[in-house]
Amino acid sequence: MSKTKFLRKRQLLKLVDRLPGTIFQYREWPDGRCAFPYSTRAIEEIFFTTPKKLSKDGNLAWNCLTEESAKEVRDALKQSEEKLEEFSITFCTRSPQDRLHWIQMRALPERLKDGGVLWHGHMKNITAQHHAEEAAKQKTALLNVIFENLPDHIYYKDREARMLGLNPACSKYHHRTSEEMIGKTDLDFYPP
Repeated sequence: MSKTKFLRKRQLLKLVDRLPGTIFQYREWPDGRCAFPYSTRAIEEIFFTTPKKLSKDGNLAWNCLTEESAKEVRDALKQSEEKLEEFSITFCTRSPQDRLHWIQMRALPERLKDGGVLWHGHMKNITAQHHAEEAAKQKTALLNVIFENLPDHIYYKDREARMLGLNPACSKYHHRTSEEMIGKTDLDFYPP
């Protein structure tokens, strides 16, 4: 190998190894065996074992998935294999310290001559994003409970002064349902 090719290969490997998440190949054989023939070191943050071990036994990865996630991922893989279509899924792994990690995966399948399938894909840990989304959902739910139960009249409008939403106290005060009021302006209720 020429020095230029060697340097390019080295540069490419360095680039791939520093990408967020992991690039991987996942293979399933017709006899049920599975493995990750290739993955970057970052796969250790997802399945808590080395790429070398995963290249010999893909079940080490499956053992990290929660029961619910394992079923969802198996179903997605099966559908992807049948249709030979890309799939995308978010699943949950459990660390050796018993912490949940949320993983986003995308992969493209390739049918092999021996009847097996090889997926080429990318995975990344989105736990922080998942926690932020869950926190936002909880805050929204709390605000909704407050909004729905306050005795004060609360409403909000768009720039054209059309009613976008209101709480039950406001609806009761105007003797109209929220459906009757949404999309209307004050002029619809109180003409000049």
